[in-house]
Amino acid sequence: MAFNGNVAENDPDEYFENFENSTDPNRPSLRILVVGLDGSGKTAFVECMEKGKKENVEPEPTACFGMTIVTIGDTQFDFWDVSGSESDRKDWENYVQQDTLVIVWVVDSTGSEARLQENSDALREFLSLQVTKDIPVLFVANKQDCKNALSPQEVLQKIKAKDIINNSRQYKTVGTEIPPGLRARKGIFQAYQYIKLLCS
Repeated sequence: MAFNGNVAENDPDEYFENFENSTDPNRPSLRILVVGLDGSGKTAFVECMEKGKKENVEPEPTACFGMTIVTIGDTQFDFWDVSGSESDRKDWENYVQQDTLVIVWVVDSTGSEARLQENSDALREFLSLQVTKDIPVLFVANKQDCKNALSPQEVLQKIKAKDIINNSRQYKTVGTEIPPGLRARKGIFQAYQYIKLLCS
């Protein structure tokens, strides 16, 4: 994996921008499913994975699903970003394929108690499906830059993630800041590292 010489060593997310992407058509392709309740920041997360892409506009809410192909270094990621509206959650299982390697579960860290409980209920139902059995999970505690945001570990506790996982599958947790506009974002490089790890 190659890098160019302009690396901000003290900022891993800026370091992330300096990956030189492979143009090899035979590079591996990894299917990643991104789910979570509506408004959690799933689409913004996927957009930031495009070498830390920064936009000066807020992403539109996902209608049904979106698929984004992102090449990072020597690997291609196929991110399937699925709508988290209550009416669409029943269709989540249809996006889980045999080659789905990681489930990314995005949570709004500023959510109310009721919203966090809704997260917990949706997570429990989704991970109880046979099609999701044993697929590793990356929990993304998003909106860490917002006032009153819970820490990633507090988010895990509130949504009862460890009880639901029940030592039956691999998981990792990362806190992210994906503010609108061109301001700094954090946690994206670590999320990339965890996704690569969980895919292996």
